[in-house]
Amino acid sequence: MKKLFVLLLSMTPLFLFAQSGSKAATAQTPSKDQLCVVDNKVITRQELDKVNPENVVDIQVLNSAAAKALYGDSGVNGAIIVVTKKFAISSYQEKFSDFSADYESYLTSHGTDDKQFIYIINNMALPKDKNEVRKLYDIPKDKIESVVFIQDQPEGSKILAKVAITTKK
Repeated sequence: MKKLFVLLLSMTPLFLFAQSGSKAATAQTPSKDQLCVVDNKVITRQELDKVNPENVVDIQVLNSAAAKALYGDSGVNGAIIVVTKKFAISSYQEKFSDFSADYESYLTSHGTDDKQFIYIINNMALPKDKNEVRKLYDIPKDKIESVVFIQDQPEGSKILAKVAITTKK
């Protein structure tokens, strides 16, 4: 029942610090009164408990000052912010589609499963590991210079395409 909460506690120390401006905020212990946000949607604590930890890309715990700055009075008791794999994938695909009509066209016509793509960031192939989604999600849109979709794989290849992302220096 509390798998996500246990995951949260195992990934972060019991006393968490958030930063507001240049001053460190006070310590905070996770509580049941914190605002729960999953994929930019406010949900209940019970709904948060149902989130499968295997599908989580990122968890942030904000103290009351940081949460209030983002969510107003709803964040007065702090916030737990969760990003799921599905949301992260959708977000980076939308972001990269803004830079490559070919990438967008492929996803539109073939579906959004990109597991058979090789992503290349600044000429370095991104390893196919559990951090791949997080690394792609974390690329800020304003730091992207170009996205090139390359379909030059031989017939029968396990790789369907390469996506070459160049970031601004």
